[in-house]
Amino acid sequence: MALDGDTIALRLCVERILPARKDRPVTIRLPPINSPRDAADIMAGVANAVAAGQMTAGEAAEFAKVVDCYVKAYQTAEGGAGLTGVEQLPDVELLRIATSKSEMRTTTQVSPLLTIRPR
Repeated sequence: MALDGDTIALRLCVERILPARKDRPVTIRLPPINSPRDAADIMAGVANAVAAGQMTAGEAAEFAKVVDCYVKAYQTAEGGAGLTGVEQLPDVELLRIATSKSEMRTTTQVSPLLTIRPR
């Protein structure tokens, strides 16, 4: 029918082949992405854009996927750079971190959620 010149059938065929875009281009100012640590600043900018009405929450969620993929790719390319940072700390700093964590465990009192008493 579309080949015979039926414009309605032709339009339906074109809509199936090239569907209308459901999203729109979004332009917001964000800081440059130079490291995974920049992801927090970037996502703060995205949250501000949502609050200002410059983008929808759905668009922000899709944008967050892009940022997350970048961070994962960066971490994969660095190959465990986080461990080398800990390995490069001096012994004094490691000791300070270890003792502050153990002090936190001993000074923090956690109330029990469930008490079982013998009968």
